[in-house]
Amino acid sequence: MIANLDAYRAAKFLVYRFGTTASVQAARNAEEMWQTGDVEGWAAWVLIEQAADDLLLVRPATGEFLH
Repeated sequence: MIANLDAYRAAKFLVYRFGTTASVQAARNAEEMWQTGDVEGWAAWVLIEQAADDLLLVRPATGEFLH
């Protein structure tokens, strides 16, 4: 199992490399780990996928609204 900080570091690199499709790439890697029977690798990539989703989440700036 990897630490959250490491998952966010890996996710930040994926976002840099793959842009808005970073979480899709992480999901592909997770699926590959699952198919090869690497449960720990799968769990790590799932955390990275969630971190990438979080990094890509659009948030309004302070004082701004979405509507």
